Amino acid sequence: IQALRLLGLGDGRVTLGPSLVGSVQIAAADVEGRYAGEIADITRLHVDGPDVKLDASGRLALGRTATSDLKYHINAPDITEVGRIAGQEGLEGAVDLDGTVTGNAASLQTSGTLSGNGLAYGTNKSLDLDGKYDVTVADLDFANARVQATSTAAFVELGGTEINQLTATTTYAQKRLEFETRVQ
Repeated sequence: IQALRLLGLGDGRVTLGPSLVGSVQIAAADVEGRYAGEIADITRLHVDGPDVKLDASGRLALGRTATSDLKYHINAPDITEVGRIAGQEGLEGAVDLDGTVTGNAASLQTSGTLSGNGLAYGTNKSLDLDGKYDVTVADLDFANARVQATSTAAFVELGGTEINQLTATTTYAQKRLEFETRVQ
């Protein structure tokens, strides 16, 4: 977000060839749009690589007067490298996210759906995971984001215990995690 602000004003298209973001390989990236007055109007954002694919378009409002409406789809067929960048060693599996960013710098929100297959973190595993999420970031302070999710996982293994189905409602806010689960 700071990079967009530093760019100031402009419109056009940028195409990137093969590169690395941390250890995540990017085969190609393409962004087309306009940035002015703390508003990014993205006609097309496409990132393609073996670890992650991203498509997005719409408005991202980084000031306090306009409103965002940015739709995105993220497909990560192997989250291992993305996990390493986020400081989470031992992540495995595939994830798809579909969502929308709304709001502005005062309160930026994203909500959407999550689908995961073959997920694992250490010895904890889930064959299938589906959920809905809502994230709110006040004043672009991502460290203090509020995250709420409702998830259903099937064929789960936690600490050596096998569970057919697990439903969880989780909230992360102010560096505190609260959750309610139902096991079947």
